[in-house]
Amino acid sequence: MRRTTRSLLTILLLSLVLLQVGGVVDFGAEASEIRDDFFDLDSRDAADAPQTTPDVGTSQPDAEARALSPSLLERLVHEAVNEERQAQGLSRVDFDPDLAVVARYHSRDMARDDYFAHASPEGETLSDRYGLFGYDCYISTGTLTYTKGGENIYYTSFGGTSYTEAEIAERTVTGWMESPSHRENLLRPYWEQEGIGVWVKEEDGRTHVYVTQNFC
Repeated sequence: MRRTTRSLLTILLLSLVLLQVGGVVDFGAEASEIRDDFFDLDSRDAADAPQTTPDVGTSQPDAEARALSPSLLERLVHEAVNEERQAQGLSRVDFDPDLAVVARYHSRDMARDDYFAHASPEGETLSDRYGLFGYDCYISTGTLTYTKGGENIYYTSFGGTSYTEAEIAERTVTGWMESPSHRENLLRPYWEQEGIGVWVKEEDGRTHVYVTQNFC
């Protein structure tokens, strides 16, 4: 009987693992849609992830992004996130270059495969990406609970006009803050680090900007 009780307790502890995710898509002045697609997932064993780690560099080359500087946009989004957290009396999150590479990888993947979601068309998930890059996250969220990471994503597309990095950063964080679930994710008090990854694609006279925010 005691063994059964201990086994049930072990199963309960292992099941209380959370991944918090959400995405916002913004098509500028033409149309707008908010997607609240938060869900909880059990963490996956990193051994199940692909063993080859892709190289996405430290940032997207500005020449490939043309007018916009992805590295500057990443820094500005990070600063804006911390301004929102401090305004709510929360601690700042540090910018983690390793986590930014994970985020940048997902933004690039969305841009190149033309989708906007936390899971790729091939089924790659947030936990897969953390495992792919060997990023180990473990944050206590309360009694007997912990998180293995979190994610917000944002997409905007515009043509016939141009926006500065500062304007896009403001729109990105405003979009997250105006969506209750994304705001909740951004303002979780237990986050200690974040990585911001931006990928910019110019296609058919339009600029497409993908932003991924990963937490630990």
